[in-house]
Amino acid sequence: MKKILRLGVLASILALQSCEEKDVVIDGFKNYVDTTYVTTPEVAQARNVLIEEFTGASCTNCPAGHDVVSSIISSNPGKIVAVAYHTFNAGEIFKPVNKPNGEKSAFDFRDSAATLMSSSIFGGLTSIPTAGIDRIPVGSTLQIGRNQWSSTVSSRLSVAAPANMYIKSTYNSSTNLVSLNVKIAYTSAVAKKNALTLGVIESNIIDAQEYTDSVDMHYVHNHIFRKCLTPYYGNAILDNISTKQPGRVYEYNYQFTPSSTWKLENCSIVGFLSTNESSDKEVLQAIEVKLK
Repeated sequence: MKKILRLGVLASILALQSCEEKDVVIDGFKNYVDTTYVTTPEVAQARNVLIEEFTGASCTNCPAGHDVVSSIISSNPGKIVAVAYHTFNAGEIFKPVNKPNGEKSAFDFRDSAATLMSSSIFGGLTSIPTAGIDRIPVGSTLQIGRNQWSSTVSSRLSVAAPANMYIKSTYNSSTNLVSLNVKIAYTSAVAKKNALTLGVIESNIIDAQEYTDSVDMHYVHNHIFRKCLTPYYGNAILDNISTKQPGRVYEYNYQFTPSSTWKLENCSIVGFLSTNESSDKEVLQAIEVKLK
């Protein structure tokens, strides 16, 4: 009888270790629930590559950068997650268009989280367009010029992703809430610390864009970073597990209220899993899904 009792207690302890759940209440609202458990390892997904482009409406060279990103997406359908960051860095090229003759941006795309990413993760901006590809260094820098974007993306597509990512986004029009379920399923052993970053992007926004000798007042802006749903450096996940073995699953449920200034039919949720070490921020997998 004692032996059976001990086995029962041991089974309960193991069950608790394999499935941990946490509720977090912020300002009286249950903002997220996260859970982890172990199951049969999944077959690994193909890698999606994250392009984090730093751009600006008053940057005359930036439309050429947009064209490069568009070409990369067209050449690799379903494999690219692109985000366009507008930042509050000093300098006229980062600002919305505002010409003496009245040509002026209707929107200010600059974002504080994107600005913090540019300084704290990418080492600061002095000129744009520039981009990070999966946050891996090329030479000694994470940000590279547009002539290197295509080749860097091609090399990253051949690198196996150690985790699968899924996001389910549901919009409730009666409550004006977006509910997200994020699932990360490790398919290879990962021994470094990890972070999950989530954000909202919007495309098909018609607004001013400056060129060298003109302003296009009907320019189509795509992949505009609208909101960071986590801290700009991401949410640390599974820090109590030194090595995430194949079969380890992490799930994250989150709700938020979208801005009334967004066209929800043009919005997507982007998410990426990255290494979370002091000098290593490599993106391990990325995903984009429609908000609604």
